[in-house]
Amino acid sequence: MDKIFDEMLSLYTHPGVIVGLGVELAIIGLFMLAFQAWRNSSFMVFFEMFFEKIFEFFEDILGAEEKRWTKMYITLLFFIILFSNILGSFLEFFLNIFGHELEYFIKIPTADINFNVAMAVI
Repeated sequence: MDKIFDEMLSLYTHPGVIVGLGVELAIIGLFMLAFQAWRNSSFMVFFEMFFEKIFEFFEDILGAEEKRWTKMYITLLFFIILFSNILGSFLEFFLNIFGHELEYFIKIPTADINFNVAMAVI
């Protein structure tokens, strides 16, 4: 039992995991600061308008009596899949310009079977 616990603990204390968490927290912090700095910019107004329209679309499908967090969750899943597909389109365009060496550094999220299975399970 101790060996299993040690192996699981070593997975989470691996330097790559710790650095990855730090990078994710830094990106989230930068997004929060950017949101505060550019709160009334045209991009943020457009994004909020787009988000509200998508939210209203899912509200029409699910009904007004459905809980708000369910509609918010489905809307966020929509944006995750949308941005993953947009990222894939941009990367396909840039691969033709910069060559396929870029493919080793940045992967298209929807090209990975794990992403698709996770979205299907959710």
